[in-house]
This record gives sequence, structure tokens and C-alpha cells, in this order.
Amino acid sequence: MTSLFANITYATFSQFVHITPLTEKKYAIEVKVTRIENQENKYKIRVPLLSDDHKHVWLITCKNAIAPEQQDFRNYIWSLQEENRNIVLKTHLMPEESLYAPPDLKKSKYIELILDKNILMRSYIYIDFPPVVSDGGFYYSIDLSTYLEK
Repeated sequence: MTSLFANITYATFSQFVHITPLTEKKYAIEVKVTRIENQENKYKIRVPLLSDDHKHVWLITCKNAIAPEQQDFRNYIWSLQEENRNIVLKTHLMPEESLYAPPDLKKSKYIELILDKNILMRSYIYIDFPPVVSDGGFYYSIDLSTYLEK
């Protein structure tokens, strides 16, 4: 006679994704970086909010541009790493809300910001859960400098 036993396991999946113009289609994230006319070195950045409302979005600016493998800011965001000496700014980004829009359109589906080219070249849009989670799925760093025309 054979006995079958079941074990309960927890699936944990989490993967860092580096978003550039070459990878955004694969991960269904469309980022727009456009130069603002009549304003030298100013760019408008438009990043979509992901369908998962629990993930947050941050702008992270470093002293110097960093390599893709260094753009995994998860330990810093989750406060597992006390400091990162290269980071000069970490700010939480939220969509604009309109007081006059109907309830279903009150929150924008995008985050928009304007940055100077010098800052944009060493800035990253980081998307992840704010606290530690057991099954985090994809988390992203959007490498803004890769969106500028070379």
C-alpha cells in the first residue's frame, strides 16, 4: 500500500528587471522621455503606474551614473541596507489627483516629472513594494539616461 503526503510550500518569486528602450516592450512598460521645447536641457518623463496598486514608485538620483547591476535598490528601499553613499536623493512619487474628475478618473494612470538633463543622466525610476514581501514578482529600475538620444 502506498501513502501520499502533501506538503504546503510557499512560492516565492522575485526578479530584478532593468528597463531601457530595448526591454520595455518585453515587460509591458512604456516610458516616454521627451525634450521640452524652448527649455534648454529640460525633459519630461512619463512613467505608467503598474496595475498592481501595492507597488510604489521612487525617483532615485545618484552622484554618478551607475551600471545596470547596481540599480537594484531593493535593500536600500526596504531598509535592509542603512545607506548608499552614491544616492543623493530618494523621493516617493505619486500620481496627480484631480479634484474635479469623476471618481474612476481621479487618479492618473501615469507619473510625470520634469528633470534637467544633468540630473536625468544619473537618475532612475524604481518600482517595488515598500516593505519586505515573500512573493514580490518583478521589481524594476527604469534607467532614464538610456532614453536620451545619443
